[in-house]
Amino acid sequence: MTYVRAWSGWAYVAFVPDVYSRMIVGWQVANHMRTELPLDALEMAATEPLLDRLHRPDCCVDCTHSGARYGNCAESSHQ
Repeated sequence: MTYVRAWSGWAYVAFVPDVYSRMIVGWQVANHMRTELPLDALEMAATEPLLDRLHRPDCCVDCTHSGARYGNCAESSHQ
């Protein structure tokens, strides 16, 4: 979990990574850091099968030169 300063206050974000594919398979954003935030991210990860995400042509995971990973909806040359 992490947090980011936004215009309206703080935005709290929970991510669920898949260790094998190194993809973010679940995430959730909220204005609080209560128990349901990571639980909702886990539910998202459990709802959609990983193979459906891998075969979706409009979204992929890309790397920057600094090593940071981000979701990109354009074509990617590497993962």
